[in-house]
Amino acid sequence: MPFSGNKHQSDTTLATPSATPTIFQQAQAWLLYACVLSLPFSISLNSLIIMLWLILWVVEWNWKEKLQRLYTNLTHWMIFFGFYGLHVLGMFYSDNLAEAGFDLERKMTFVVLPLLIGSLQSLNLSMVRRIQIVSTLACLLILLAHNYALVFEFDNQISNVHFRNLLTHTPIFAIHHVYLSLYILLSIIFVFEEVGILLLENKKIVIITITVGILFFYLLSLFILSARTVLLSTPIILGLYLLLKLPKKQAFAFISILSMMLLGVFFLQRERIQYMWQFSQPQEIKYESPHWYDWTSGLAIRQAIWSCSMDAYKGANLYFGHGTGDAKGALLSAYTSRNFVLALEYQFNAHNQYIETLLALGFVGLIYLIGMFFSFMYIAYLRSNWVLGLFMLSFMISCTTESMLQAQKGIVFFTLVGALLLYSPPKPTPPPIYD
Repeated sequence: MPFSGNKHQSDTTLATPSATPTIFQQAQAWLLYACVLSLPFSISLNSLIIMLWLILWVVEWNWKEKLQRLYTNLTHWMIFFGFYGLHVLGMFYSDNLAEAGFDLERKMTFVVLPLLIGSLQSLNLSMVRRIQIVSTLACLLILLAHNYALVFEFDNQISNVHFRNLLTHTPIFAIHHVYLSLYILLSIIFVFEEVGILLLENKKIVIITITVGILFFYLLSLFILSARTVLLSTPIILGLYLLLKLPKKQAFAFISILSMMLLGVFFLQRERIQYMWQFSQPQEIKYESPHWYDWTSGLAIRQAIWSCSMDAYKGANLYFGHGTGDAKGALLSAYTSRNFVLALEYQFNAHNQYIETLLALGFVGLIYLIGMFFSFMYIAYLRSNWVLGLFMLSFMISCTTESMLQAQKGIVFFTLVGALLLYSPPKPTPPPIYD
């Protein structure tokens, strides 16, 4: 059963709402589409949409039905809220309350988005499919926009212009290359999900066009972005997805096709692969160097940052850390102690979400963060919701080299996609297409 849904579920009425959505609920559904579409682009626009959605949610009233829907999946919301609650507690033993307040504001979607999505009556399988299509379209649009800028604004000098740096310096489309790489990986999975639906509808020509064209473009973009952690995890995530969703023969056939695509992209981007390999080699750490060109290894930069982070943690409470507002200051002090000039100039974060959480919330926060990831993966396993499980796995891997929950785009991405996949109704098992 290729690209099937929950293999433990039979036909269910959960895919269809029990009542016709009201005008308020329809408006909230459209705001959800707008939230998904705007996320890779403008975070200010995305925040405005979430605020409008929250206002509409409050004005709608109808608390009894909302609480009933939330109560059905209360555990999911509490897991999100628990992480935010630890940051609220961390504010009480922080000296820098302004920084603590800013961090709490930035992480507000840990409470808001699961609340809004969890109480959305119109969230059914048709809506989930449209959300996946909108998300894939948004990813495609931003990649096309940046490719256009690369060709026409920089005269196609791709060897002299780092595509990923262009991403962070374009005002409207500014986005970190790791976040965009994760969007691409998720979009590839959504494409596979759509392929499964099209197979059921016997639209084989459409399937070939979508699969070959979009997947090759996405894989090529992943190599250009050069987010090494995401790039290395992509074959693992996609291979697991195919093995979990398909019978073995079909899975290996798709994996073979995917491998050939990767080899083709590897050949086209062989110079960039060589650059990534060189940038990953060990290097002598020179804390006092103020220039980027003295750092020929991204691994060396992270090793230097992580060493300073561990220095900062030594001065913190073992169990509760420095507090929500003081972790950044402690890290900057560690940079000063080692005379890490470049890190002080750019005020680098810990470049590792686990270390970042350890600094702010201590061992308690770190255990909760890891527990949150694994609890979502366990829920995914119980429901055979492999998209949710693989999304969490890819996010966990990315957290080893980036502070994924420090920037607002990373926070909204995690809470929006995580809540959508958690609250999505289970898919009925489709009939066999071929054995």
